[in-house]
Amino acid sequence: MPNSLLRLNAIFRSALDPVVVMDSKGIVLDWNNAAIACFGFNRDQAIGNDFADIVLPERSRAAHRGILTHYLATGDSSVLGKRVEIQALHLLGHEIPVELALGVSRGLDNPVFVAYLRNIEKRLEVEANLQQALETATAANLAKASFLAVMSHEMRTPLNGVIGCLDLLENTTLNSDQSGLVMTAIKSGEALLSQISDVLDFSKMEAGKLDLELAPFNVGELVNSVASILASHARAQNNTIEINIGCDVPDWLLGDAMRLRQILLNFASNAVKFTTDGVVRFEVKKLDSDDNPSRFQFSVFDTGIGISPESIENLFKEFSMVDNSYKRPSGGTGLGLAISKILVTAMGGQTGVLSKIGSGSHFWFELILEETEPNFKKLNPEIVEFAPQPKLKNLRILLAEDNLTNQMVAVRMLTAAGHSVETAIDGTEALAKVQSEDFDVIFMDISMPVMDGLEAAFLIRALPESKNKVPIIAMTANAVVGDRERFLEAGMSRYLPKPIRKSDILAALVDIEIFDSKIQDISTGYIPSKLPLIENSELEKLAEELGADILPVVLRQFIAEVELRCPMADKAFSQRDLEGVRRATHALSGICATVGAKRLRSQAAAIEVGYGEMAEEVLASHLQHLNEVANQTIAAFNGTMLNL
Repeated sequence: MPNSLLRLNAIFRSALDPVVVMDSKGIVLDWNNAAIACFGFNRDQAIGNDFADIVLPERSRAAHRGILTHYLATGDSSVLGKRVEIQALHLLGHEIPVELALGVSRGLDNPVFVAYLRNIEKRLEVEANLQQALETATAANLAKASFLAVMSHEMRTPLNGVIGCLDLLENTTLNSDQSGLVMTAIKSGEALLSQISDVLDFSKMEAGKLDLELAPFNVGELVNSVASILASHARAQNNTIEINIGCDVPDWLLGDAMRLRQILLNFASNAVKFTTDGVVRFEVKKLDSDDNPSRFQFSVFDTGIGISPESIENLFKEFSMVDNSYKRPSGGTGLGLAISKILVTAMGGQTGVLSKIGSGSHFWFELILEETEPNFKKLNPEIVEFAPQPKLKNLRILLAEDNLTNQMVAVRMLTAAGHSVETAIDGTEALAKVQSEDFDVIFMDISMPVMDGLEAAFLIRALPESKNKVPIIAMTANAVVGDRERFLEAGMSRYLPKPIRKSDILAALVDIEIFDSKIQDISTGYIPSKLPLIENSELEKLAEELGADILPVVLRQFIAEVELRCPMADKAFSQRDLEGVRRATHALSGICATVGAKRLRSQAAAIEVGYGEMAEEVLASHLQHLNEVANQTIAAFNGTMLNL
């Protein structure tokens, strides 16, 4: 035998995968060692037999023979050489999963077929294990989301009772010591609520439900707002706060100011917390880059205790807290830096930290941000209008709440505002009372025994027309992504996450009364002028919480947001994008609530709630009035800033 044939035969015999040579009729001519190991037939048992009969189950034999026949009749080899996964037979009768490819070679007289086979039993087992692992991981994520929803409810429900009672107590006659204790308790409750929100925020980000906004923001005002929030804490630790913004950094950039503030606040809170008798410095600079001239670095430096190299490695991981050098009395969830990194990554940037024990730390993030203009409108200040808070009519309210503490708190808040309140312990009782009595508004808890709030709301909306129009406000401790949409789909008119403050309840009632058919026909597109452009009491409260020096910063940012959202709503309407109209007016309603812009908030809320049921000309009328109220509101806030 020539050397070339010897080498070829050696390769054939030693191949790791089964190789079978057949004649034009499918009779086995050769059978390598791997085929013996895979199928159990030795060479003498295999050679001379039909390949299909000894290797393939009966159900596959006709297809195999058809491939050979087709090639012999037509010469078409397109059906050959393709890998297919099939079941093969072992000598002992059990089936083996294999991958099969048929090739053809021209012999002296007739073609010779070669079957290349591979036992894929282990591969399929690995794939099955991976699939099982994926399904387990998916189930674990779903379980985690469910757990977070339950824990959110279980933690927020008692917090609602605690903060609600403290809120009521704060409005009673107290001496200075008592007032201080109540204020401390309220702040402690709100700090705990903030930590709960951190966990839920992280869960939303993990689930890919992170929404980013794009709007003009003033760089200096953004940094100053964070510095102002931390000013009192910094003074308490005898720290000095410094701000350094590069001269080449534009005044206005385009980005998500709320999320940027959240990141800076996370960085700076740690800097202040772990620095005593030192300096915390904010720095913003434009980075020199040939690739992209719009890259900016935001930094927070401190002269604090520093971080060890081994701790830095885990610093941006979830639920991670620095030990040893940072072992001192401090709270937190260990999520702040992890959330910050996720936010920066979602914006297309990167984060980092440089630190050394005893020499302070430098936290930074870099982003590509587009330069923009604030586009302020110059309006006549003579049209500035201030109006007192409208007094609501006395409403007959049904409160469905199974937690007796929360029930007591809500009843006290509502009756103190002059309303009459009927209570129900679950959805079944609430439904029965709606059927037998008339109510102006229903406050509906979501999680209740017997019948929950979602089912109760759905059944109320199915009642005859004389009963199914009553506004329903969801009150719930379930504050996770998607809840608002679920509640509105079930027929709720509003959604208030717990813990609920008296101001939240009364603000919801103001909004609800706007939609009461006895007061306003939504088809007119007009919100009653009795609502104030600015609610002074809310503005004063905001000044107390943020500091009078930072209030103008917030108001200028609010004006910029209004000037962004109104055109967005108009553009969406012109493009017949109703969901875009809803998103713009929803965002507008939210920012109005922050600064007490009552009339604009109500007009935006009217569109957000009713856009899907309005005729085109009615929606156009609403949007036109929205712009009119927006201009009046901007003028009112410009006038306010002149007097600050």
